[in-house]
Amino acid sequence: MARAKPITTQKLKSWFLAGDKDLAMLRAQLTVLSGQLPLMYGILLISSWVLASTHMSIAPDWLTLYPPAIATVIAVLRSIDWLRLDPASLSKQQALTRVRGVIKLSVIISIAFTSWSLMLFKYGHALDKVHVSFYMAVTVISCIFCLGSLPLAALIVTLVVNGTFVCFFLFSDTTFFQAAAVNVTLVCIGMMFVMRQSYCHFCHMVEEQARSKQLIEVNERLANRDSLTDLPNRRAFYNALERQCMEACQSEKTIAAGAIDLDGFKPINDMYGHMVGDLLLKQVGQRLQTLADHIPGVAFFRVGGDEFSLIVSDSGSNEDCRLIGEQICEVMHRPFDVDDSEVSISATVGIAQFDPEKDSFQDVMEKADFALYRGKRTERGTCTIFSEHLHCEQRRVVQVQHALKSGALPDEIAPVFQPIVDIVHDRIIAVEALARWNCASLGNVAPSEFIPIAETSGCVADITKIMLEKSLAAARDWPSALQLSINLSAMDVSNEELLMWIYQRIASSDIAPTRINLEVTETALGAESSKVEQHLRLFRHLGCGVSLDDFGVGHSSLSRLHHLPLTKIKIDKSFVTDLHREARNFKIVKSLLTLARDIELDCIVEGVETEQELTLLRELQVKMVQGYYYSKPVTQEHLIELLSQNDDLSAEGIRQSA
Repeated sequence: MARAKPITTQKLKSWFLAGDKDLAMLRAQLTVLSGQLPLMYGILLISSWVLASTHMSIAPDWLTLYPPAIATVIAVLRSIDWLRLDPASLSKQQALTRVRGVIKLSVIISIAFTSWSLMLFKYGHALDKVHVSFYMAVTVISCIFCLGSLPLAALIVTLVVNGTFVCFFLFSDTTFFQAAAVNVTLVCIGMMFVMRQSYCHFCHMVEEQARSKQLIEVNERLANRDSLTDLPNRRAFYNALERQCMEACQSEKTIAAGAIDLDGFKPINDMYGHMVGDLLLKQVGQRLQTLADHIPGVAFFRVGGDEFSLIVSDSGSNEDCRLIGEQICEVMHRPFDVDDSEVSISATVGIAQFDPEKDSFQDVMEKADFALYRGKRTERGTCTIFSEHLHCEQRRVVQVQHALKSGALPDEIAPVFQPIVDIVHDRIIAVEALARWNCASLGNVAPSEFIPIAETSGCVADITKIMLEKSLAAARDWPSALQLSINLSAMDVSNEELLMWIYQRIASSDIAPTRINLEVTETALGAESSKVEQHLRLFRHLGCGVSLDDFGVGHSSLSRLHHLPLTKIKIDKSFVTDLHREARNFKIVKSLLTLARDIELDCIVEGVETEQELTLLRELQVKMVQGYYYSKPVTQEHLIELLSQNDDLSAEGIRQSA
């Protein structure tokens, strides 16, 4: 029995006491009380004044006027206070103080109204006494209902008022009052049990709401936070950018948006694996967050892959934005220690200021993306600020994009051909097909301009198809010993549907696959290298050659080169320029030639323009070259004319004729 008492006491406490540590419960209780306590005060005041009015002629004024008047002032002030209360703004301690205040006040109110009622009971006739007893019973019932979300306060009111009522009337000489005391007691007991059940449902509802709110917050965080870097994600970025742009339109606040791209990340990701790549991205996110902590108004976001964005609040001038961009570049340029290995990358940044009179939030991001695009083409690892000059370039890019998507492209794109020469036997062995575009609306557009735009706008596959069709048709008129080289862009190599089309087109062509060579760049091998390798092997099985173009300027690893189904590598022309003056270039070309021989690949040197360059390449035992020294790219008609004048495909004869 001694052990059962604490358990019973604990159960009773759990019946009527709310958890002091649950802020959500405290706020929920106060929310309900802020609506119900003014109602309770109203019921008590009206009932009290009605009772007082029936006793004014039989009881003294200090008992019928002053207590209700004082209670009215207090009740009105308390009601106003409760109606103005915002529970959601209260701290835990403030909410707890409020709840405890209600409990204490319930004691005072119960004692005050009970004492006042019993003092009035001795005045008047039997009906007046019945009115007083009825008033006390209604007081308890109304308080129980209105204090239902705070059971302890309701219990106090019940015990004080009903306890006094029962003791006073139960021992009276009147059977009616004795019976009323018993009835009120039973009713109150029943109501307390009902109230307890309602309170349990109330607590369960609050707990479910708190749990739902927590789940919503978790889902909101997952929806707006990048799990790898813990930076806000693409969704959060565009929501924040749209909101701040709207605020800037309604005020004089200036904002800027920026795009960040990591240079050199993909080769590291391919070389060391995705796990190292993820660790590197995580460190990038940490560095950006640290930078944001030190630069007021700057927020960073990861929008996908190795791409990040930023928003600069109160951005100030373009020079201020440039300083921020330079800090980003400087931070990213420092070596990273990833998985016990030191790796280095850089970051290219594009930033654009928001113009409230001209721009939408999409416009400012397009400008930032264009500034980034311009920076990656010209000055990687630096910050580019969108300017009026870039705005003109952007308009030009839009014009080129529209022209590329016009139906006239098949008639406007045409191949020109540049010979590839075997300098050991002084013979032309192949020609490379190069795209030229004579646009009806824009005139002649350089490949260096339209090819990158076609890649970013998704039109490069159309150009590749046109070039292949027209080049295969042209090759029918060439000597059967002459090979055809076709360029595939990075986008082409990752486009499985296009590669299958090329495969079928070559297989069904009357040009032998062994006469066709596909040229891919090192950058094309960076993404999904295993799939690229698989696709290229299909062409090797068909009989086509595969060349690695612009070798030496990308990030190919020796292990990957060894596994790729290559037949040739082409040394980039940047190493050949001034070969006879630059000892460094000479050593690089010599090393690349040695590498090609070691991995048993043929080698073509591009960009040969002078006799001196050719002489040095002969000393290095180069076998194949390509460049203006022998011939510039020529049209099909001109090539046919050159070939007709040199039946033996003599390279010297072609050079003299060209």
